[in-house]
Amino acid sequence: MPVSTPLMAIARLLFLSLSSSLLPLLAASRGGAQPAPTPELSTNATVSTNAAASTDAAVSGVPPLLTEQPSALVHAEALQEPAIAPAPLSTPAFVHPSVPLDLAQTEPQEILEEARADAPLQVPVGQGERISRISVRYANRVGSATPGRTQAYIITREFDLKPGDVYNPQRALEGLRRVVDLNAVRTARLSLEPDASPGTAAIVITIVETDNFAVRLDNQIATPWVLQGLARTRTVGAQPPRLSGFQLPGSLQWRNIGGNDQSLTLDLLAGDRSGGINLTFYDPWIGGTNRLGYAVNIQGLSYLNPTFNVGETAVRLPNANEDFWERRLGFGAQVVQRPLSGLAWAAGLSFQQISVRDQFWGDRVFAEDEFGNALTISDDGIDTLLTLNTAISLDQRNDPIFPTRGSRFRAGVDLSIPIGEASVFYTRPMANFSQFIPLSFIQVDNTPSTLIANVQAGSLIGDAPPYEAFVLGGSSSVRGFAAGELGNPQTFFQATLEYRFPFASVAWGEGLLRRVLGRETVFAGSVFVDYATGFGTQALITGEPGVVRNKPGAGWGFGVGLLAATDVGLLRLEFGISDEGGTTVVFNIGDRF
Repeated sequence: MPVSTPLMAIARLLFLSLSSSLLPLLAASRGGAQPAPTPELSTNATVSTNAAASTDAAVSGVPPLLTEQPSALVHAEALQEPAIAPAPLSTPAFVHPSVPLDLAQTEPQEILEEARADAPLQVPVGQGERISRISVRYANRVGSATPGRTQAYIITREFDLKPGDVYNPQRALEGLRRVVDLNAVRTARLSLEPDASPGTAAIVITIVETDNFAVRLDNQIATPWVLQGLARTRTVGAQPPRLSGFQLPGSLQWRNIGGNDQSLTLDLLAGDRSGGINLTFYDPWIGGTNRLGYAVNIQGLSYLNPTFNVGETAVRLPNANEDFWERRLGFGAQVVQRPLSGLAWAAGLSFQQISVRDQFWGDRVFAEDEFGNALTISDDGIDTLLTLNTAISLDQRNDPIFPTRGSRFRAGVDLSIPIGEASVFYTRPMANFSQFIPLSFIQVDNTPSTLIANVQAGSLIGDAPPYEAFVLGGSSSVRGFAAGELGNPQTFFQATLEYRFPFASVAWGEGLLRRVLGRETVFAGSVFVDYATGFGTQALITGEPGVVRNKPGAGWGFGVGLLAATDVGLLRLEFGISDEGGTTVVFNIGDRF
């Protein structure tokens, strides 16, 4: 089915929008940031957050907590590159208050306790002070000085500013943003303290650390993550493997190992149609490199693959079993880097053995279905897959959980390197772009309604194993169809328009709900329409699983949803209707965009 003219118009519009987002960033990376109007000033408390849980940190001899400063603060959203001339060193550029204001006396719960993820970061404007030193202090949730576990250089290395530099609020803000992104940090604030020499000041970063151990009800990672397994971030919604049915994900993480922000994470998944395990070690910074980290993992996954298990025409295994359990076992290594704010990339190498069986724990391996259609490339039913995976992400959203403005671009390429009997060789480029447009029709507690436009596309060039075909339909594709019900093409295009409108905001009191969901939950409704097409390429997949099962290959759906923005993630309950009259009701944790 050809892509309609309106959808092509949407794709062109979003491409132009993406270009306008990327060009300033590229210009800044080549020639430095360009001057912008003087930023708006704010006198609000400096608060920043990380979604992780808090803890009482642990090093003795910590100096008293940083006191409030009389200098104005720069709002993160207003600050680009301020045209602030450094003050002459002979003139005092910073005035200290005569009576220090202790954090513990200023409603510390409001200053250091968890805030909404979209709370703006703020840093002092400064008056051209020259930096004498950069210090790190540790606090607990109520604002009292406490020992700390994180080594100080783990915090200070996130700043491009060094002692001897003239204070620059833009660079300070970028460093503070990177600090709050650390797995070891729950909240952080940055202030200036006057030094003995006129015209100089010290940068002081006060942090609240996360717990040593954390348990979460998800397996997702925010940065690009190309290691195969439960934690991999998919570039496009139709990217395999696609899980379906009831799923209970969870992860246990040992954080900040040795005070170096390293982590060891055990991901688990239990469900009626899937089960898996993933163990990952991650170091966000290799030696003296520029924020280049690495990760290694081992993983195993067994699931009912909707490519084989869903369709209008039922197909069985040679032993008459209707369940096609796909098993993936493997390991891998990757490097990942965030060179600029909002920009991240990852590249890695993964080894997997893939087979189709008739039970979750089954020993019998099948290379064909009952009609002789191939399930794997190799004749013995076990394919060895070695892939070079790359991904890049440019995230300019105002909130990772419930964005109301900005954009997000993701792209990736999977390259299969021929090894073993199967000798699979393919290249899979993919791209995904979302634009969030705030609207003033409905607004609740400064959360506006939002129009979201999204386009995705991908292609499998070369050998096309059936288990690597794109999976159209489902909560991350076209709602109203079940996962895999719409088709399994070699090439696809997908577009979505969604309107979200908040209708209530609930502030939780002290107790379990606050600890699980956060201080505040915003409730919203949604109306959406999805469309996807495989361009008639289902027959190009080895074994033709989509053709054999009589899947339509293209279609659209629409529906409504109920959303709740929490610290756990975006909770989504969505009802969809397909163009063929089918319906689906799906509950998910996490945004599809």
